[in-house]
Amino acid sequence: MKRVFKGLSAVCVMFLIISLFAVSAFAQVEDYPEAGEEYDPEADAVIRTPEPRAVTEEYGTSSFVHTWVHASEFRQHGVQGPYQQIHYYWFKTGGDNFFYAPLKLPSGVDVNLIEFWYYDNNPTNNMSCRLYEVDSSTRAVTEIGSVLSSQKTDPHYGTGLFFPNLIFDNWNQYYLRVWIPVDDSTLRFKGVRIRYRRTISPPPSSATFSDVPVGATFRREIEALAAAGITTGYPDGRYGINDFITRGQMAAFLARALGLHHIDDFQW
Repeated sequence: MKRVFKGLSAVCVMFLIISLFAVSAFAQVEDYPEAGEEYDPEADAVIRTPEPRAVTEEYGTSSFVHTWVHASEFRQHGVQGPYQQIHYYWFKTGGDNFFYAPLKLPSGVDVNLIEFWYYDNNPTNNMSCRLYEVDSSTRAVTEIGSVLSSQKTDPHYGTGLFFPNLIFDNWNQYYLRVWIPVDDSTLRFKGVRIRYRRTISPPPSSATFSDVPVGATFRREIEALAAAGITTGYPDGRYGINDFITRGQMAAFLARALGLHHIDDFQW
């Protein structure tokens, strides 16, 4: 079997991690305060069935991934009123004007585009879509970005965009807020589409391994493997940047990366 240098193996293992084990640590938002308000829990959400849709996934750090938060996944703040939809574009006929939904993405991804899909046939009122971050330590609420709808000519459908330039951190919590100021079908929304890309964390300021100094080729990937506990290096503090890798070492890398766990004698 061919053997490859450990420096190159770090890149290969990182690719396998991203390809085979995309972990979505969900950001659970119990309440949805305004910026500057205290963060308090609320009543349970009203559960509605989302629009059926095909889900495709892409892996790696160069491809962009799109995911949806459909209008049916939002819940009304405070007083909840009846909802209706026309061609999967939802509108309200009563209750509070604000709708909220938690944003759930893999930790560490780069969120670079938010698309608000809407229907606007109202000459005087507009909808808004905003993204907020809740700091898990201080409970401080920060607005990341926003966009307004605008009245469209027939057939009145539009898409509003904003660019949050956000590295998603599941230590904090994120939620979307849609504001609908009327109780009729002149303002509707289908949902919010998010575009993001997976990233590799930047290396620390000081080197973890003596043979992978600052500025070394593949240092970022090697440091990411070490931070994740996938590689531990040698007892003398070396990574072994120019050593060959064995099948046993590759097995250790993959098992740690994927968190492999087997239950003996499991019976269905």
